Amino acid sequence: MPEARNAMFVAREVRVADSREVAKTKPLILDLDRIQNCDVNDTGDYVKGGIVGFVEVTERAYGLGNPYDNLPRRSHKKRSLSNMRPILTNLSVKAKARKSGIGSQLLEACEKAVSSWDDNTEIILEVEIDNPSASEFYKKRGYEELFTDPTCRRFNTNGLVLRKERCAKICMRKDLSKGTTNIERENGDKKSMNFPNFVLSYILK
Repeated sequence: MPEARNAMFVAREVRVADSREVAKTKPLILDLDRIQNCDVNDTGDYVKGGIVGFVEVTERAYGLGNPYDNLPRRSHKKRSLSNMRPILTNLSVKAKARKSGIGSQLLEACEKAVSSWDDNTEIILEVEIDNPSASEFYKKRGYEELFTDPTCRRFNTNGLVLRKERCAKICMRKDLSKGTTNIERENGDKKSMNFPNFVLSYILK
């Protein structure tokens, strides 16, 4: 079995560097074309700030059932070439940076990475059934609901001790042979809405 592939993407806030940061040789952003949501000044210096978004995609054993395979749904105990699939997890954007296009770009970055992997034409993810806004986010970007599993588990973060509780999750799939996410960014003048400038940086495990 080949080693499972993995890619992570991080979106960081971008700030104009002050003279002290330049003097301390803090790494500057040299490729200004990577900066989003900002009319950059070619004569200015820019540095990365804090993280505002994150996503990860990893190949894992995951059964979908008919008509995609003959494996039990969500089966993951036995790895084989027939059930290794790219699974998207942990897509998260800070509250202050939502509706700015960061989530869409993180998703698109994962889809492009998976499309570059040999013999991969799909991407899978799970959404908790009580998170309809997340389901709609993915549906708008070409993901289809396949089935709901009511036997899933999640961590309950209320209280002092983490404990697992039962929840229902929706399995969603996108056929990447039809193209990756490429939708218009949310309408409105974002520069007047106090959204952060951000740069999408790539991390590969």
